[in-house]
Amino acid sequence: MEKYIDEVYGFYGYGIWGIYEKSTGEFAGMAGFSHRADDTIELGYAIVSGKRQRGYGYEACMAVLKYAEQNIDYDKIIIVIDKENTASKKLADKLPGITVNVK
Repeated sequence: MEKYIDEVYGFYGYGIWGIYEKSTGEFAGMAGFSHRADDTIELGYAIVSGKRQRGYGYEACMAVLKYAEQNIDYDKIIIVIDKENTASKKLADKLPGITVNVK
């Protein structure tokens, strides 16, 4: 993990962050950015089973987007979602300024 943080964050200035419950400190998932070969930024998120439907994904994605607005020079941010993943599509549709690619 330290190597990932040093190399990815050091090079791009962003990466993936862990999501932890405030009250318990339990790991709830992750959200952040990946750099794509076409020089776009992809927002990704995953919430662990048993922690879904609590708003963690939305809250984390909004925090990551706020970070991008303040710290990253970018043209656009995309999300790539499997067409079967209706929950992720619903969440992505709530996020401002995102290009959603359903595959």
